[in-house]
Amino acid sequence: MKLLLIFGNGFDLNLGMPTSYRHFLKYFMDSSAYDNSENIIKLKSLINKAYDKWADFEVALGEASSQFDDSDNYIDAVENVSQALTVYLSEIDKRFEPNPNMVMKFFHDIESFEGYFDLKQQHLWSRFGESRQVDTKKWEYDIMTFNYTSSLEKILSMAVSDLGGNVSLIKNIEHIHMTLKDGLLMGVNDESQIANRYFQSSYPVKSTIVKPFVNREFDDGIDAKCRKMINDADVILLFGVSLGKTDADWWHYIGKALLNSNKILVYCPFDTEHHLQQKTQILRRNHEFSMKVRAALMSKDIDVLAPMGEILPIRENRMFDFAIDHSSLEVNFQLVYQELLTKESIKKA
Repeated sequence: MKLLLIFGNGFDLNLGMPTSYRHFLKYFMDSSAYDNSENIIKLKSLINKAYDKWADFEVALGEASSQFDDSDNYIDAVENVSQALTVYLSEIDKRFEPNPNMVMKFFHDIESFEGYFDLKQQHLWSRFGESRQVDTKKWEYDIMTFNYTSSLEKILSMAVSDLGGNVSLIKNIEHIHMTLKDGLLMGVNDESQIANRYFQSSYPVKSTIVKPFVNREFDDGIDAKCRKMINDADVILLFGVSLGKTDADWWHYIGKALLNSNKILVYCPFDTEHHLQQKTQILRRNHEFSMKVRAALMSKDIDVLAPMGEILPIRENRMFDFAIDHSSLEVNFQLVYQELLTKESIKKA
């Protein structure tokens, strides 16, 4: 049995890493280390919004193109944001070190994720194992992450070196948007999300901000590896992802993989709910989450009535809960923020 784990920014946040857009924006707006030309000031004003999700910021980057007449100016502004994000996340990544409890929690949750199912989902899970005549406790794992950081690699490294953990069942780990060392990939899903229609056919613009285009042009095999992991998976678990439209290609590909299959997709929404919620509310909420996921997975060439594999929302999001409270996250942000601004002041002196 193969389980594909797909991680988004919610995973790093749960580890206490201040990687939200809100945190980055505070640093970027206050930093004086980047070009403060007219183009950068213009882009800063356009993205200075209280976005909840990184996908909303990426949409805004595409929409901001409508305010630029010259593509070189637009590219320069976007690359300044990318440079700032690399510096910011690199400092966070450098500071992060997992503790043994994090490592044990991580392996507990990937090995026993079905423990978070409600009673109805547990019955379905039992039937799933029976239909395939397999042991649903024996797994091989692949990991696909939308994050740029090395948090997962550090967790796996500690499992081997300090805890004697066996990570041999984790077969692959791929960063679909590249890593901080490779040069991070941020932007939109396709040319239609670039608001300036004159930029939509520009190779320099597309190679700066259209993520699938960049991956295709590099042709480094990451896309193919991730598609194979999706196709080979018996169960796909989404954690900490917003299902935003700037990664629509990937959600649509997963949707196609679920068509006419008996794959199971487990979705861990950001929302949390109280244990004592009424049963009727639970039913409505589960249905709402399932419909939200299904809508994100649908592409134009998929029949809305087409049968899909099961979509199981985990209602109470205790999975990968590393017991990091909000105040600790803010303390970590202040440490990173002050360190970077101090370095900038010393460099200018």
